[in-house]
Amino acid sequence: MSLPQIHTNRGISKPLWKPSDSNVYSVASTKDLAFKETSIPRETNWEKELKHLWRSHIPQKCKFFIWTMVHQKLNTMDNIQKRNPNMCLNPNWCISCRSSNEDMNHLFILCPTAHRLWNLWSSETGIPMANTNVKDLCLSLCRLTGGNAKNIISFNAAIATLWTIWIRRNNLIFEEKDSSYQNAWEDICTLMGSWSSKSKILKNYNQATLALNINAFCNLPM
Repeated sequence: MSLPQIHTNRGISKPLWKPSDSNVYSVASTKDLAFKETSIPRETNWEKELKHLWRSHIPQKCKFFIWTMVHQKLNTMDNIQKRNPNMCLNPNWCISCRSSNEDMNHLFILCPTAHRLWNLWSSETGIPMANTNVKDLCLSLCRLTGGNAKNIISFNAAIATLWTIWIRRNNLIFEEKDSSYQNAWEDICTLMGSWSSKSKILKNYNQATLALNINAFCNLPM
């Protein structure tokens, strides 16, 4: 008894990814498959707005910082206490004003130091600061990215304000180093100038020129 002859395909073997029309694996097709198999909503409105954040010229660490704030996962005193209910944080006040408990809304918006910095930001950019909620603030800032000089500078200055408040807070806690809000504002302007000079619209201006002329650039014709 003889065995039947086996005909083999002499071509190169390669895997096929069925979820994709092209049979080639892609992250997008995997995402589509995951959403088909679950009841997870495809994309929320704030996730769409965060796309502008990822496309901006601010450093990756600052992008992740803002993303963490939107998800309300930043290591402020209230969040640390929630994750460690058996730990007694004493004191759990804001290290800057020492008059209120520290949460994100207080630290970044309501604290007197933060309030002074936002007043300076509003005065220079001409944009009123009306938010009292950090998540809403971050999402509203993401709508400013791109388009014209005012949007770019206002967005970068605002992100620099949030970042500087956080760095100042950490320096106070871990190194006992304090700085005035005037010095903090100088740091904000420096960061804004560095980030804004990387954009196509403002690439012909150096960091110092942008840092010293926020109001003038925010009033350029659209």
